[in-house]
Amino acid sequence: EASDGDSEGRVAWEAGVEIGTRLSRTWHWTDEDGEQGIRHVIAPRLSFLDRFRVDDEASEFLRFDATDALVEQSLVRLELRNLVQRMEPAGPAGQPAPRDFLMVDLAQDLWPQAARDNGGDELGLFYYDVLVRPRARWVPFPVFSFGLYGDHDWREGLRTLDTELRFGPLAGIVWTAEYRTDREVDGAVGLSASTSLLGRWDLFANSLYDLGGDDFLTYGFGLRRNDHDWSIALTAGYDPFTDETSLRLEFQPRLGGLVRGRGDRFGGSRLHDTGFATSY
Repeated sequence: EASDGDSEGRVAWEAGVEIGTRLSRTWHWTDEDGEQGIRHVIAPRLSFLDRFRVDDEASEFLRFDATDALVEQSLVRLELRNLVQRMEPAGPAGQPAPRDFLMVDLAQDLWPQAARDNGGDELGLFYYDVLVRPRARWVPFPVFSFGLYGDHDWREGLRTLDTELRFGPLAGIVWTAEYRTDREVDGAVGLSASTSLLGRWDLFANSLYDLGGDDFLTYGFGLRRNDHDWSIALTAGYDPFTDETSLRLEFQPRLGGLVRGRGDRFGGSRLHDTGFATSY
């Protein structure tokens, strides 16, 4: 909607290119537990995105959503993804299979037209994402992981910092505890829970509580049906910015199990930003 109250449409063009590669190295040894192996996979990637020919100026619109705020911009992102895997027995036959136990993803945004797009600063946000999934005798749960992720502004310092601890099943439920701090919230704790029902159903719920403001920032719950070729989810969530609770129905085809979502948390906590429980 335009600032004068008239209904307006907007058209924007986007084009981009992405180039990357994947390198790996494997180490083998034998000890009292038999043959062991560790593999390190590193995947650098360079992306360029250009949005051009945007109809009308963003200042002419009341900004209710991302479409109202569209502007022309060019962005370069440098990413470095690291994955460390270990061969472990898996399945009833005990056949060895790789298991990810350490992931470290780093990314840096660059603005080629900094004067137009980023207040004159060519260096944009720096993103970091670390996930550790140990498996040892001292770990009491089949599911156990620790995550640390967020983004850093080189001019103003910390922008977002999230930590997560996921463990279970405990009483048949996988739990995730989270601590978050950012420019808007000076300390918040989150808790999410998920469980499987009858083999094909997932039930999940989450909440985020502001310690400083002594108030719930967001909460949600949902039910998801998983099939071989598709999944469908019904979720409800509270949006603190609009002070509204909304329902969402999402259908995702999988084309015989070949289509999967990209696991990319760059930009903030999924527990905070969506109605789904955190999963890895």
